[in-house]
Amino acid sequence: MSLILRPRFDDFTLITPAAAVAVCRALCSLGFDCGIKWVNDIYKDGKKVCGILTESNVEQGWAVLGIGINTVCPGPGAPDIAGWLYDGEADNRTVEDAVLAQFDHVYSRLPQKDFVDYYRKKSCLPGKTLLINGIEYKYEGIGDDLSLIASSGGTISRFTCGDVSIKTV
Repeated sequence: MSLILRPRFDDFTLITPAAAVAVCRALCSLGFDCGIKWVNDIYKDGKKVCGILTESNVEQGWAVLGIGINTVCPGPGAPDIAGWLYDGEADNRTVEDAVLAQFDHVYSRLPQKDFVDYYRKKSCLPGKTLLINGIEYKYEGIGDDLSLIASSGGTISRFTCGDVSIKTV
């Protein structure tokens, strides 16, 4: 789904993690055990079931939020990392309604950042070794500004963007 937004706040970078919280809450309310992989992916059973992207123009005051959820198996040739919600027929309308209701709730209070604690709680990164831009890091946490905090070689770094994957053994 895609949503066209006209934010009435200045920090458009909050939209993507807020949407991750909304999707995670919605899927959990439907009985799925999901977590958030910083910054824009939802995982279930160690597999990616949702990706979220935001395109925006702050000067013109718009953003387009894209949320892609694999409700059923993507089919033959799907990457090993791909997961899905339902093994049989999906109730896409119920999933969509739950996501929209949760997003409406989170988005209406976005500048207050009420969602950050939930974002941290549902992170699937604690205890993981990460590959960030090709370098190994240990997950340390999520900052109040929603940056990813990670350490490598005794140095702690904060990331606001970057290619992050979970290192598998």
